[in-house]
Parts: sequence; C-alpha cells; structure tokens
Amino acid sequence: MSSFSVSVIAGGLFHCDPRWSRPKAYRSDHCRIYVPISGSASYALGGRWTELRPGNVYVIPAHRENRQRCDRAMRVHWLHFTADALPMAQRLARSQEVVVWPEA
Repeated sequence: MSSFSVSVIAGGLFHCDPRWSRPKAYRSDHCRIYVPISGSASYALGGRWTELRPGNVYVIPAHRENRQRCDRAMRVHWLHFTADALPMAQRLARSQEVVVWPEA
C-alpha cells in the first residue's frame, strides 16, 4: 500500500474550547485528520466552513488558507501528517475543501 504512505508528525486527544479558535487566516505545511468524539467546532478551508461533529472523520489538506472556531467545546482525536506517496499527495493537493468521511 505504498500509495497511502504518510509521515506522522504528531497526534493525540485534544479538548478544544474558544481559545482554540483562530479567526485570522493561516497556512499549514501538513495535512490534518480530525475525529471529533464530543461537542463541535467549525473549520474553514479557503472561504468554505465545515462543521466538525462526532461520527465523521475530517481530512484537512495542507497549503490552503485555514481558519478555525470553537464556540463552546469539542473533544477531538487529531493527527498531523505529510503524504509521502505521490498519488496521495496529488489527490490531497487537488482538494479545495475539507474532506468528510463518510460522505453526507
């Protein structure tokens, strides 16, 4: 499965609150996977907001304009990674929005 090879940067369980919010746009050189287990938050890639809720897995591509907001609280398993395999890196590079699985 070399087409899915990644380098893990860091990961863990995080308890988000309003201090997690970043209203000003920023860019990240790594991809992210978020798996919320309680609460909710919002994440913008470009100008498009996605609500992060339990029951879904969210993949956030690198090198895009990011913003994030947590009005109350969210517990989330997270993983930061870079795609090592060219097919995966190319697919993520083409993505213009947060990838949600399972798809709604």
